[in-house]
Amino acid sequence: NKIQELPEDLFLYLPDLATLNVARNQLTHLPSSMRGTRSLEEINVDCNKMGPSLQPDSLLWSLPRLQTLSARTNTLEELPALMGQLASLTKLDLSNNFIISVPKEAEALTNLVSLNMTNNPLEDMPPLFEKLQFKTRLVHSKADRRKLVQRALIVRKGVMNAYQRELLASRVGIA
Repeated sequence: NKIQELPEDLFLYLPDLATLNVARNQLTHLPSSMRGTRSLEEINVDCNKMGPSLQPDSLLWSLPRLQTLSARTNTLEELPALMGQLASLTKLDLSNNFIISVPKEAEALTNLVSLNMTNNPLEDMPPLFEKLQFKTRLVHSKADRRKLVQRALIVRKGVMNAYQRELLASRVGIA
């Protein structure tokens, strides 16, 4: 498929559409008429030209029943704060993009069970977002590596402190 644009009024005729799969096209955006499609539960826009952002005023953020959003292999660089409004979202795949950070508002996505952000140059993730218990969590980022090193240094420091206390206690006990 090489669809470059969907008709602007397309979704006016599809109010009960539950699944939209427009993967492997040349789309740069989705029509604003999608706002009226309140029953959408799954959207797949993989392998398009969506980017550099999923527009902040995009219809995506006004879909209360959306459970799955897959936007793999696009040209996304940023995510709008409005993504936190997708309260029903359980699966999010934004792999193979150019995303550097995830907005703090993403912490509101507490129903997520699957997150794939692999192959993005991520530098930062919201703290609460990292604590969510995902069934699938694929995030490879500079931030993850940095945190792993920080944790290792904290553990090392804890071990060194324990060793020094033990050594001091043994010296005090000898004297």
